[in-house]
Amino acid sequence: MDSSVMIRSKNRIVRNLAHRTAQAVGLWLAEGDKRTLSEVTFTNNQPSLIAFFHNVVTKTLRPSLTPRVAVYLPSTDTLYAHPAKSARYRVYFDKRANRPYYIYRISGVTLAKTWHLTVRKICKSKSNYRSILQGFFAGEGNVKEGSHGSRAVRIAQGKPYRFLEKMLDHFRITYYYGGHREYTIFGRANLEKVLALNLMILHPNKHKRFLEMMATFRQRHYQRHALEELVYARLGIPMTTNELASGFGRSMSRLKQVLRRMKARGIVAMYHVNSLCYWVRVDSRTIVISKQKLKILELLGVGQRVHQLAASLGRNDKSVRRRLLELERLGLVGLQNPFWVRKQTEYRVISK
Repeated sequence: MDSSVMIRSKNRIVRNLAHRTAQAVGLWLAEGDKRTLSEVTFTNNQPSLIAFFHNVVTKTLRPSLTPRVAVYLPSTDTLYAHPAKSARYRVYFDKRANRPYYIYRISGVTLAKTWHLTVRKICKSKSNYRSILQGFFAGEGNVKEGSHGSRAVRIAQGKPYRFLEKMLDHFRITYYYGGHREYTIFGRANLEKVLALNLMILHPNKHKRFLEMMATFRQRHYQRHALEELVYARLGIPMTTNELASGFGRSMSRLKQVLRRMKARGIVAMYHVNSLCYWVRVDSRTIVISKQKLKILELLGVGQRVHQLAASLGRNDKSVRRRLLELERLGLVGLQNPFWVRKQTEYRVISK
């Protein structure tokens, strides 16, 4: 492999891990135990966030001890997940809970010290503020809609938190800290900044509720370039035309016009996956493919003939060959007669 390609690929992996680590730091700042010096602890009721935190922390810290997860259930017949597959689980009952919640722990004095040093290092860089806030909002952010049409995002905090205020100030998001021991962010302009920065993206349920709330605003008459800038800010991750239309309260046809202009300028790319159009910024260096194509890539760890892939996938040769040609156009595979092989790429590949 060309050494320059290897270096770019390695740099991309490092950047992606740094971004995910900053998100995990935000989760921990919101719902971790910052006082203990003998273990790293994180509490949440969303299994996907426990899994995310586990994956990041184990890659960052490489613990020698097995993580532990305490699961608290409201009743004996409540089902629960196993989000950290390598962890040891213990189940308890908490009548105050209305859903299962999880306390994740990795023990070790040296490990905890390394984690605290990592947190301090990440929090020093303003370039990490967006990722940290994404984790913080996933942990403590909540969407609130009032009976009189009020809309807000609230962040629970027992007392004022200067570092959180510093990050919000950096993005010029205004807030107030009220008597309910929480920060409140309200007003359309403020909430659109939260939207543009994807601050709710890490928690699937909160993100869905937030997009639904934003869709209730009356249609704003954006200037042409203002809407393009907002759409561009959202496309750090792949989104469908429908998701963008709902998020901005615009029609599908209006968003399609904007996206086509942006594509013609070469700043966004579009990928067809399962009859949906996914849009993403070109500078995010992201390719979106179907889960079927991802399976093909996984099978091409070693060279394969078409009929071998077809047998493994339970598909006919023609269908597999068509998908291989599509992957070849994306620069992800190549033909070295008679074998198809996977190519190294500096792009992040996401399946939908």
